[in-house]
Amino acid sequence: MAGPPLVFMTSLSHVHQKDEKHNRILKEDVDRFIEHVIEQIGVFPQDSPYPMLSTIFEGAARKHRDRSTYAHAISTWFEHQQDVRKAQLEDDRKQRFETIIVRLRNAGWDKEVDFLSAEELYAMSMLPVVRQSSKLTEGAWQKVLSTLDKFLNDTRAKRIERELRDTLRARFGLVEDALRAHYVTLPRRAYMDCRPQYIDLAFMPECRALLDVPVTETVTAEQVATVIPVLATRWQTEWKTRFTDYIRPYLGDIAPDADPLELAIASFGCDMECRATLSSMRYPNLLVHNCVRSVRRLREELEREDVYTRTAKTLTWSSQQWQAYEAKTQSMFAVSSPFCIALPPATRVPVRAQLQRVDSMRRVVSALGLDPARATFDDLDRCHDVWLQCVTCETRDRTRPRVMLRWEGATDHDTGHCNQMGDPEWRRADAEDMAQVHAAQAQTTWQRRTLQYFQAEQTWCCALCPMFNAKGRGAMENHLHEKHGIADAEEDKQDGVMYVHPSESRSVRPDRSIVLYPCVEPQTVQATEDTAGQ
Repeated sequence: MAGPPLVFMTSLSHVHQKDEKHNRILKEDVDRFIEHVIEQIGVFPQDSPYPMLSTIFEGAARKHRDRSTYAHAISTWFEHQQDVRKAQLEDDRKQRFETIIVRLRNAGWDKEVDFLSAEELYAMSMLPVVRQSSKLTEGAWQKVLSTLDKFLNDTRAKRIERELRDTLRARFGLVEDALRAHYVTLPRRAYMDCRPQYIDLAFMPECRALLDVPVTETVTAEQVATVIPVLATRWQTEWKTRFTDYIRPYLGDIAPDADPLELAIASFGCDMECRATLSSMRYPNLLVHNCVRSVRRLREELEREDVYTRTAKTLTWSSQQWQAYEAKTQSMFAVSSPFCIALPPATRVPVRAQLQRVDSMRRVVSALGLDPARATFDDLDRCHDVWLQCVTCETRDRTRPRVMLRWEGATDHDTGHCNQMGDPEWRRADAEDMAQVHAAQAQTTWQRRTLQYFQAEQTWCCALCPMFNAKGRGAMENHLHEKHGIADAEEDKQDGVMYVHPSESRSVRPDRSIVLYPCVEPQTVQATEDTAGQ
């Protein structure tokens, strides 16, 4: 019989059908039912006991139905009692935790308690020795204090380091202010941005002696302004001398009155092979190159350093980077470092890549009609409408379209050419070539879109502000309009109101190369030029 065994289930089991604790048969109910059945067996008719058994089961089922009337009410009362008990226990735990916090403050840990974040306070409240409902006796308090000792001391160390780091951050800010005041005058120009940064001076003895003092001591802007200009001038003089001594043997014969670092052929390279633009790797632009003040360090190395050193190297970290460091979820970090670039003496073993850079620039400068012994980068920029053609490539395959290059593109081509086919030969575009170049430029519609893309990715500087930079030309135009009331950014760019940051290419030209297809005929050229003129 499938139905009757259900009688043995208690009333609560119908309410808690998924709760194993309640969904059980009480032994008392089972024993009572069995005793009742045994008592009735003696009077069962021998020939037909089933009607009697049916009567017994129906009676048990009826009693069960009668109990079910009150089962839900009893269950609700029972759950309410449980909720009340849980709430009481939670209140007791909360009061105990609040008492612990008060006693911690009274015991001299008030700054540490205030330093803890909400997440850290919650984690502390969940510790077994803290999360109890019993009252905090003196013995229990001593146990809590003993258990929290390491946690509190670690928190104190973090708090002291954070306070010192915040103080050092403000002091390094004074260093940047002093550097800016020393180098920048309005209107700001690109060369003014090519200066030392706080990290370059931070580990000089004079600078560290001034900044690395207790947080209780005051470091004023006047004190910093007295020391920093002297250190900055010394730093820049030393590096200019090192760059000059390095590049001079590669330049060969130059004009007696020429500054080696100003020559167009004095091009440097990046150790990180970051494909930096040519103009960003000339002096003094390379003083603000992105790769020369960043290194990667293991967590263990950072942890072994003192707070001053660690703060100087991580001053530019975001909050997410600090969280990863403190949570120990990352093993390698990018940190700031003083300016450093490899400059091995050329007098012993000339660097092949450096020699190739100088020779490539020498060929391009000569092809432009300039004197490599005198021409500067400014002279190159004035050759914006001078185009070159690689004679070596043209004569090797005359069936392919001719490619005309501005000096930036020619330099890249020359470098790649040397790596694959030896030194190329260049020639300057003649009048017929230039007519076809102008026709091709007039027909090319992608150049404007490409130029807009490059300008949207560049960092632009406001010449009317001592330090404002913006990512993308649109952001800079908004700044000029809102801050300075300037609406025509293109005209003001020509007037020097905005300029590209010296760490990037000064003159981004998407048409560094033009392909001249055979289909470009002189008649088409003339018609296109007439239309463009109209």
